Amino acid sequence: MDVSKSSILRQVYPIARLADYGSGNYEVIREAKQKLQGRRPTRGNVKMLSKKSLLRLIFTAQSLDDDLRVMWTQTYSGHFPTTGQVVKEDVNATAQRFRRYGVKYLWFLEFQKRGAPHLHWLLKMDELSPKTRVGLGLWWVSRIANSKWFLDKCPTEKYVGEVLKLAKFNCHDKVVEIITHEVGARNYVAKYASKERQKKVPKGFREVGRFWGASRDVVTAPHYIDTDDDEVEQWLVNNDHPAIQLPHVPKFLFHVGTLTRKDALVRAG
Repeated sequence: MDVSKSSILRQVYPIARLADYGSGNYEVIREAKQKLQGRRPTRGNVKMLSKKSLLRLIFTAQSLDDDLRVMWTQTYSGHFPTTGQVVKEDVNATAQRFRRYGVKYLWFLEFQKRGAPHLHWLLKMDELSPKTRVGLGLWWVSRIANSKWFLDKCPTEKYVGEVLKLAKFNCHDKVVEIITHEVGARNYVAKYASKERQKKVPKGFREVGRFWGASRDVVTAPHYIDTDDDEVEQWLVNNDHPAIQLPHVPKFLFHVGTLTRKDALVRAG
């Protein structure tokens, strides 16, 4: 570890404990020695998914309690909302529907070339029948077709045609599909992380808000380990973990459990 770059962080905001989420993944928890004075800076207009939020999404995907093997893509028609408030209303309605049936989920937002928002849902479902596929698609089409923003944007004479196009696409077999890759959701999130363009907010789109979310039970509650900077740094050094090359211990540590014991830290000395 480069002590010169990490000394201030160690003194002001030292490591207090680790949250062990299993699968060798740990969240580093720091606690300030004293409360910082002054007001927090206000959050400006979000222009893209932040690196901090993206890293937490990757960490969540790597720490999933169950692999989410079903992927559902929600697509808007030629008419689409241009505010995050509308999109989050759709997200909340969809999440509520899944919670009602006990379905675990992880969702993330991206933008198509035409500027339209595009939602992906990774789901834990016991079965995926043709009836379920069509049911999800028709529910989504019905929600859009009856939304105020859609009724305002779509000309009356084109309404039926637009809804039929929407139904044709959103009820297609490939819109709801089973992930066959062995790492499932983890692989899809990794692909999403590499698509920088699709995480930039298009011009004219307002109040994008959150780019992703998950059900509360999608990750197992962590086990906490009390520790400090010295113990964690020595633990990483002893196992030749890549994080030792960084200026300070990062917020998230991946795949440490494959290198050493998970139930306790390797004590310094």
